[in-house]
Amino acid sequence: MNVAIIDDCKTDQITISHCITQYFTHEHTYGSPSIRCFDSGEAFLSAFGAGQFDLILLDCCMAGMNGLETALEIRKLDKRCALVFITVSTDYAVDGYLVSASGYLVKPFTEQSFAQAIQVALSGSADQRTYVTLPHAPHPARLLLKDIVFCDIDGHYIQVHQRNGAILRVRMTFRALCDLLAGHPQFMEAFRGCIVNMAHIQKVEELNFLMVSGERVPFRKKERKKLLQQYSDYLFDNTDLKQLG
Repeated sequence: MNVAIIDDCKTDQITISHCITQYFTHEHTYGSPSIRCFDSGEAFLSAFGAGQFDLILLDCCMAGMNGLETALEIRKLDKRCALVFITVSTDYAVDGYLVSASGYLVKPFTEQSFAQAIQVALSGSADQRTYVTLPHAPHPARLLLKDIVFCDIDGHYIQVHQRNGAILRVRMTFRALCDLLAGHPQFMEAFRGCIVNMAHIQKVEELNFLMVSGERVPFRKKERKKLLQQYSDYLFDNTDLKQLG
């Protein structure tokens, strides 16, 4: 779960970061959070790209670009991420409809009210609720499908490479993993013992998939044509261009 905090007050950044950490420590549905803080809307937008963050918390009143102006720019690139405004007044609620805001937090807030707002924000999107549960001690690991870049075998373990760079090792068979991901068309078996999330392929090289994480997943030359056709079909089925005809 990738989280951005946009607030020009360092103290508020620390408070919000603490609340985020506490929330995800007790809520195992979305995995561990990766948190980045920004002092202004301008600083955030200079580093922002579509699909980069799952949850963005932003202060309504900031020097320079305010929260709404920042959110309008965010929505030009990303329609799906959850946006939560942090404000001292509910007067900004109407403006939130312009950017499909997922929630509001009114200062000062408690950890309980914070958790409730985040829960509502993340449950508002079907994409945010699509996850798999993997065997892992001491608690089963629940990972969002869109956080999985690729999976490969290492001995008796499956290694799950995630968008935040973390690798989760779970003791399970490759066949069990295939069964778990069956029915989710974004996953493709690149070779025996490796499954890639086609949504996270950045580039197709001669004998590798370059993933958004910077990692390379190899495939055999004789499989290239079949894999590229499967990837091409996936891209076609998931683009709005086909609706123009």
